[in-house]
Amino acid sequence: MLVFSLCHQYQLKKRSHPSNKIEEKKSSEAAWNGLVGHQVKSYLSKFTELCRHSDTVLITGQTGTGKELVAQSLHKLWRRAGDFIAINCAAIPADLLESELFGVAKGAATGVNPREGYFAKAHQGTLFLDEISEMPVPLQSKLLRVIQEREYFSVGSVQPQKVDVKIIGATNQSPVLLLSGKMRADLYFRMSQTVVTLPSLKDRVNDIASLCQFFLDQLERKMGRGIIGLSQSALQKLKQYEWPGNVRELQHTLRYLYINTPEGSLIKSIHLPETFHKLDDIPETGTLASIIRSLEKKVISRELER
Repeated sequence: MLVFSLCHQYQLKKRSHPSNKIEEKKSSEAAWNGLVGHQVKSYLSKFTELCRHSDTVLITGQTGTGKELVAQSLHKLWRRAGDFIAINCAAIPADLLESELFGVAKGAATGVNPREGYFAKAHQGTLFLDEISEMPVPLQSKLLRVIQEREYFSVGSVQPQKVDVKIIGATNQSPVLLLSGKMRADLYFRMSQTVVTLPSLKDRVNDIASLCQFFLDQLERKMGRGIIGLSQSALQKLKQYEWPGNVRELQHTLRYLYINTPEGSLIKSIHLPETFHKLDDIPETGTLASIIRSLEKKVISRELER
């Protein structure tokens, strides 16, 4: 289930003009167009207003659930004049992350050229901090200052730089782990005024068919192998799978199927990797006769697909 929580109640101080409401509705609908699947879009659209009026959002969810895509959708929802800038906090060495975020001032050190950081690049836009819980704790206090004061100090500078930026953090860690030392409590509570918890793929099974079609269309435009689509039995097996790697794993699976299916053919269940055929194990319950009938049906169905 997609969960949004608000730690601090937000109240509109004045009523919007009717024409503004129409424009906001249009932008709300357009914001989620980049996402695939009616199920996930319907969840998100219910809480559009909550996100619209937030300066910070924390996106949580398992790896591969599409946190950056949701962050990009929020950037569209906010209709920011500046750019959407994404940074993976775990991919940058801890001793370099501060200068990457805040930039380096002129004369900061001998032989070091001044440069702007990600906050400067995201001015009037949105900064997406993926794996925010991997940010060193001392640096988290400086991030908190940016959120509260809307200013930061470049490395080697004593002059604060004002910044207008929306900040989105993302993590696959649970709140319990975050508050056990991964994140400063004050930063967590400030970031979690609006929390978006994305569902795993197994919890949005109704979106799998749309996602499969989307990925196959992408592959067809790129490679042009004339793959017709998925058979119903193949799609059913994909829906029954647990998908520990979520949407990203589904994307990789569709690529494997697209490449390994003969050109101009329909992807059938026989083309699926062995992992998916383990779902055909002998039933744990039932009479011997019913188990045999069940296995016979599966064998016949598989042979008909060949």
